[in-house]
Amino acid sequence: MVRCLGWAVALGVSMALALGPTATAGEAAAEKPAEGAAAAPAATEPAKAPPIPAARVMPWNSRDEPWHLFPVLPFNVKIYGWLDVGYTHVKLAAPSGFAGVTGPNDRDDRVLMNQAYLVIERVANPGKAGFDFGGRLDLLYGTDARYTEPAGSGLGASWNSQNIYGYDIPQAYLEFAAAAQPLTFRLKAGHFYSPLGGGEALKAPDRFFYSLTYSALYGAPLTSTGALASVSMDLPLGSQITLLGGADRGWNRYHGNPNGNDTAYYTGVQGKTAWGTKGFDTSLSYIYARSNETANPFIPGLKDDATLHSVAFQQQIFRRLNLTAGYCHGEQQNGSPFDGGDARWRGFTQELVYQLNRVWSVGVRHERFRDLDGSRVGQVGYRHKTDPVPPFGFKGAFEATSFGINCKPTANITIRSEVRHDKFDGTSGFGPRPFHDGTQNSQTSYGFDVIFRF
Repeated sequence: MVRCLGWAVALGVSMALALGPTATAGEAAAEKPAEGAAAAPAATEPAKAPPIPAARVMPWNSRDEPWHLFPVLPFNVKIYGWLDVGYTHVKLAAPSGFAGVTGPNDRDDRVLMNQAYLVIERVANPGKAGFDFGGRLDLLYGTDARYTEPAGSGLGASWNSQNIYGYDIPQAYLEFAAAAQPLTFRLKAGHFYSPLGGGEALKAPDRFFYSLTYSALYGAPLTSTGALASVSMDLPLGSQITLLGGADRGWNRYHGNPNGNDTAYYTGVQGKTAWGTKGFDTSLSYIYARSNETANPFIPGLKDDATLHSVAFQQQIFRRLNLTAGYCHGEQQNGSPFDGGDARWRGFTQELVYQLNRVWSVGVRHERFRDLDGSRVGQVGYRHKTDPVPPFGFKGAFEATSFGINCKPTANITIRSEVRHDKFDGTSGFGPRPFHDGTQNSQTSYGFDVIFRF
């Protein structure tokens, strides 16, 4: 309101200056020439240009555009980031303070600096030149570094202690892009978040809920080290289709797998459309991945084929209502830690978010993740050796339901609250269960975090 009044006053002053003072009736009579006298030629004065308003400086508490700590550098290099600090309370607290196999907020009654995240980026934009180069470097400090740190990277031993806090470089890659309408080609090489979707969900500002799904934590790799190429074609009605493919050194790795094949690959297709209008966007993607991964953690050197199918769907139902759904299905030969047989897992997630207004939004999420042979939950993605998790994992089905509220008072601040209930139906290694230090098959938790972008 104050800003609107300020602009109105400024506009009125500008118009007054441009038009000049208004003459009174007496002054008008005096200036009127006598009858019969020759009229004086009208004075010609150049019209005054309206004053140029000062450039808008976006304050940190603006709702329209985020405030940035760093200016844009030469060659359009941008530096930005965020802080994510949160707290979680478990209804039935465990003596160890470990909140079970959920994550990344897996500490009970403890304030966590989940992410102090810095990005240095130049996006490759072909533009009129037809081609361009870019790159990106991500730096992460916090408790979430336990999840992005690739196996065999050596960063944990050299940078991080036995504490749950650590450092990592989730992304460091170069990018090349070329365009010749309607086609756009992109190639990036280095270390980056996996196209299978797990890693992208880890970035705090990119998700609605504080906690992550089992599918993101355990069902798919978070990072890749290799090369990823894509070709996109623009279509009518605001549509686009993308073909992608790439190769890497294995799931969640900087280096190749010891005693195994050093090369993994993935291929997929993505499509999106606006249906020629606004408010009904649709996107759908399918990616297939194959790798040579550790088959059984208790048999050193045993590697075998692992495959993963990943499907992601998003539909904007109305202008303020958005639905997302995801499905993953994986298999690994000789991957069961129970009997040495083949391991299978699959997960299905649905999330519905409604934006009440510019500040408030509400959401609900439901997931069912089936670790059919106990090879994923408690094995892959498990990062802290002192937590009471059984070595043989959990053979059965996990089900989780979350309700959340987001408050975004400014473009720089997001406050998230979440109530989550987890339930496990199955068996575990030799008796321990996934929650309350191995004594419970269910858990209710309350999470709260604040994200500040800069």
